[in-house]
Amino acid sequence: MPAGSKTMPDSLVEAVTRYTNAQRGESPFATAIAGFTILRSNNEKHPSHTILKPALCVVVQGAKWTSVGTRRFQYKAGQALVISIEIPSVSRVTEARPGRPYLAVVIEFDLGIMREVMEELDTPAVADGKAVHGIFVTNFDGALADCVLRAVRLLDKPKAISALYPAIMREICYWLLAGPHGGEIALMTLAGRHTPRIVKPSTSYVTVSRSLFVSRNWPRLRSSVHRPFTGNSKR
Repeated sequence: MPAGSKTMPDSLVEAVTRYTNAQRGESPFATAIAGFTILRSNNEKHPSHTILKPALCVVVQGAKWTSVGTRRFQYKAGQALVISIEIPSVSRVTEARPGRPYLAVVIEFDLGIMREVMEELDTPAVADGKAVHGIFVTNFDGALADCVLRAVRLLDKPKAISALYPAIMREICYWLLAGPHGGEIALMTLAGRHTPRIVKPSTSYVTVSRSLFVSRNWPRLRSSVHRPFTGNSKR
């Protein structure tokens, strides 16, 4: 767990709040960007069983914890949970209220772009061994927060997504690989070369997200979601 979180830019909070206010139905909200999902909860939640897949979960406002095995990862606004492998977990939103809801952005990794960026680095990233079960919490601000803000704003210009979002994804991959946990990200990327579970932006995240993030029926979750990953779905 990082020593302390950074303050999330007001502009990102406002952009995510504006987007969720305009949506119908309940969270999670699939967006026009494949693999880019926005979460909102107006109240604290009971623990829910989830199956995590490789992604970056950025907390824009509020707080949450996720347990994997005997380890619990707590993260809040200004922090992100990085998941590098598919793994069952239990999660709970711990800080949310109607006037200040829990807001988060889930960004699925494009391992193809991640590999390209990794190969272009002058200095290879080295794992520090601190990641547990392929999951860790990192502070999220500066250039990474700017990337997410631009991606959220891009949702207002759907015709520009196919041309501009891949560049934003490359930036996200670069800053993660160049950051303090770059080694763990590199290990995830290399592992993707030897497994069919490669994340590709081809299927709407919402097809499984309701089970992944809000299901309280663990037996049904396991039978409907926990199956071999074919490479055609992203989470």
